[in-house]
Amino acid sequence: IIPQDILCTAHHLEDQAETMLLRMLRGSGVDGLGAISPLRRFGTGYMARPLLSFSKRDLRTWLSERSIPWIEDPANQNDNYDRVYLRREVLPALRARWPSADRTISRSAMFAREAAKLLSRQDDEVHFQSTLSCDVLALGDGAQRRHRLRRWLVAMEVQPPNARKLDEAIDQVLNAREDRMPVIAWGTHALRRFRGCIYLTRASYPTPPSDPITWTPGAPLPLPYGTLTAKKTRGAGLNVDLVGNSSVEVRFRQGGETLQARTDGGRARLKSLLQGFGVEPWLRQLMPLVYVEDNLAAVPGHYTAEPYRASQKQPGWLFEWNCGG
Repeated sequence: IIPQDILCTAHHLEDQAETMLLRMLRGSGVDGLGAISPLRRFGTGYMARPLLSFSKRDLRTWLSERSIPWIEDPANQNDNYDRVYLRREVLPALRARWPSADRTISRSAMFAREAAKLLSRQDDEVHFQSTLSCDVLALGDGAQRRHRLRRWLVAMEVQPPNARKLDEAIDQVLNAREDRMPVIAWGTHALRRFRGCIYLTRASYPTPPSDPITWTPGAPLPLPYGTLTAKKTRGAGLNVDLVGNSSVEVRFRQGGETLQARTDGGRARLKSLLQGFGVEPWLRQLMPLVYVEDNLAAVPGHYTAEPYRASQKQPGWLFEWNCGG
């Protein structure tokens, strides 16, 4: 989808009612009970559902009168799906008793969306970034904390977990001991705490290779997690003259690594450097390390060892590790 473009989907009145009931059964909060939003951000554009006020019968009638075909999803016949079970077993019973059930359930979803908007105004002074401060999350009572965490996750374009998992996350990130790094996972996502901030991360990460990777700086190097790039510059980075056209080795932490940090030969522990750089603990084992002649020469994006550092006008390689966090 191109910037500012709008993708329209054919969700209808019954879809809205089904979504509302599913969210209720999952214990969703007010944001979730808003069900299908008529318009929301989608990538660099928007996603719109202009048919939410029309019933499936109305839409089929309109299409049939104009001889316009439509496609039926075979999954709609599989009762193993919760949505299909609601559609075929639960909603017909509700309609038999309350004929306008779909419309009134959808109206409740609209009220929930309005309530969510009103609640969000209470947090207008909070500027949500890629991390959420524990101090900010701790403001107010339990309901306000749950709302604030849900809102941050939605801003990060992630579906919040159920109420039980949300309460567990708030308890752990606010109350776990200072030396602990709690992880609360659901689906493919996880919340982690580090230095007073909450991070949204992957639930799991790949295992880095144990063998070195030979690489000639210039072309991007795809890694198990992220990509390593090298950009030529002057007066910074790894001295190009010391490497020439030769390749370097890319390795990953094994433990106990050191590098020369001073001209007098003094060395520093990699572990201490990564802590000082503020590299998140769950990324440290995945960070690529550049070796020259079996010596740790560069920590991409952070540090170049003294013997290999380009000075003044010398050409240098600046390494960057591009990863998703």
